[in-house]
Amino acid sequence: MNISKTMEDAISSNNIFGIRSSFYTIVLSDPGFATGRFEKTLEYVKSKNIQGLIDEHNNKDFLEESDWNEEYCSLLASELQENFSLERIEHLIKVSKQVFKTAEAPVNKETFKNNDTNQKVNIDTDDSDKYAWIKGILVVVGIIAFIRWIFKE
Repeated sequence: MNISKTMEDAISSNNIFGIRSSFYTIVLSDPGFATGRFEKTLEYVKSKNIQGLIDEHNNKDFLEESDWNEEYCSLLASELQENFSLERIEHLIKVSKQVFKTAEAPVNKETFKNNDTNQKVNIDTDDSDKYAWIKGILVVVGIIAFIRWIFKE
């Protein structure tokens, strides 16, 4: 498992905000949680027993499944900065996997065999920009959450 240098630096300095921001970055890069990177990184970080990282859930109600959409995923991801609870994390993963269920781990090319000509054909399947707009929304919501967090201090 590859842990980013930013995450390692935040862990070594017990920078809670930096750790949570790194998780937010992971959500930006994999909004459908298709790679498992978020979960693997979470297990790694939890093994470090960092005081103050995991919050008690703030009992803020979650939306019903019929109301789940990309904007709700963005909101949940940004709320991790203020309430990094296991309940919120589990809910974010569940919602994101449902909303982005067609998203899979990035693949650049697939090779298919053409049955008529018996030749291999490369098909570009790079969908990296497929969710670029949601990444933009997540960035904006993250900035707003950061500003709220700064002024709350």
